[in-house]
Amino acid sequence: MFHSKTLDQDIKWCTICRDLYLYQNPLEAAQSLKSRQNSYSLVDGLKLWIQYNRIALENSKDLCRVVTSNNAIMQNPMQEMRRIKKELESCGLPIKKK
Repeated sequence: MFHSKTLDQDIKWCTICRDLYLYQNPLEAAQSLKSRQNSYSLVDGLKLWIQYNRIALENSKDLCRVVTSNNAIMQNPMQEMRRIKKELESCGLPIKKK
């Protein structure tokens, strides 16, 4: 089983923000790991992405979950944030207005 020191910390953080699931393109994530830490090959980075996302989805399967991606936020930030807000409210999460 592929494991990362930061994976346990990331999983704990993910359980705190249970309602919103943000994912990154797997190849972009693997390339980012490879460029930051020479110890990660592209294959290792993809394995880590698969493991991380599988665990995150398993741990949130019984929760009201809003899914988005880095790409969706970057392509149209305001539209995506409105969609996320609407879906979080439908999950029963109160959104405070400023």
